[in-house]
Amino acid sequence: MSTEFAKPYNYKVEWTETTGPSSYTAGGFQIQLTRLKSIKIAIVDIEQPDHDNYVYKKETSVSGNVITVVIKRIDVTASSPASWTEPAGVDLSDLKIKVIAIGE
Repeated sequence: MSTEFAKPYNYKVEWTETTGPSSYTAGGFQIQLTRLKSIKIAIVDIEQPDHDNYVYKKETSVSGNVITVVIKRIDVTASSPASWTEPAGVDLSDLKIKVIAIGE
């Protein structure tokens, strides 16, 4: 997938590093980038927390200058087929989130 930018290229780059919430709420949490009015491209990376038996993934969406991050996890030790679920109420403050965004 490629994105073409209109000329002239007057886009800005903003990056930030933050942590997850101390009590995750279903539906995710938001990261607002204050130096951009409109995000064109966002790259969001999570550093896996050290929580025994779980693997985490993220889903993101962008509206204006706000990125919504939905976290899901799966129990890798479950004996029956497991599914990805949002960890509502779980402390994810040790989850490191890095964002690089391009926009106006």
